[in-house]
Amino acid sequence: MKRRLIRQGNNSYTLTLPIGWVREQRLKEGDEIDIEDDGGALILRQESNSREKSVEVEITQEYKKNVGYLLYQLYRHGYDKIVVHASKETIRLIEQKVENQFMELVVLKKSEKSCTIGMVSQPSADSYEALLRKMFFITIESFDIVGRAMKTNNVGELKDIEFLTLKYRRYDNYCRRYVYTSTTRSNAYEYSALFSFMMVIQTDIRKIALKLTKNSKVDLALWKQTRDYFEQIYTSYLKQDINGLYNANEGVQKLLEKHWKVQPKGEFLFTHYCLLLLRMEYSMVVPMLGQFLDPGS
Repeated sequence: MKRRLIRQGNNSYTLTLPIGWVREQRLKEGDEIDIEDDGGALILRQESNSREKSVEVEITQEYKKNVGYLLYQLYRHGYDKIVVHASKETIRLIEQKVENQFMELVVLKKSEKSCTIGMVSQPSADSYEALLRKMFFITIESFDIVGRAMKTNNVGELKDIEFLTLKYRRYDNYCRRYVYTSTTRSNAYEYSALFSFMMVIQTDIRKIALKLTKNSKVDLALWKQTRDYFEQIYTSYLKQDINGLYNANEGVQKLLEKHWKVQPKGEFLFTHYCLLLLRMEYSMVVPMLGQFLDPGS
């Protein structure tokens, strides 16, 4: 890649750094980097030891049920080593969650009443982009699985959504960690909001799959429209097509207005869940636009 030199005063020049490299190195404004003159090349580096974040926590039996939320927050906010003091039963629970819900995070060592978990490698820009796409694909696949079950009245395939949602959660945690440790405070909100809306959509599809039975009252046309608007939003986001996002959002709004006064009957309340999905689709466009308008995103 090439960069253009910018004159700064009489005796110096400045050079912009690739945003991908800055994010991977988890640099922020004010950080210092080492520059080594290697003949005809300049080598930029930051010592990894200076960036390691570690924390030590104690989890009592009273807070055992919240261990997952604690791990989510520590992992997402960039902690590289976490020492946990807890009961033997809680340690086993931590091992299960580390294996099933996180990427690049492993149990480094453990004893009867403590364990140390840590990152074996840091998230990269390329992996982030690939996993973000996979998250969208998982949700579209989940939409399609539920749609087929509604059309054929065969609910056997719905069990796959549980596995897909677990995989989605792992990708979501990875992407959040990458974003939280590589973006500035000014644009971290847009990413956080987007991931939250996307997660609600995926988990609500899972809820629908769990409630769906052969006798459920459903609206196939409404489900397909909800699915297609999600795909339109996703496609426009990847292309950074602002007009496409506006058009999709307008369509979602009209669909919401059309069905909002419908009072679903029965235990399943299918229309209610579809409206919740549409509201999340409508909401996720705002942080997408925020990312496009913020050049630092």
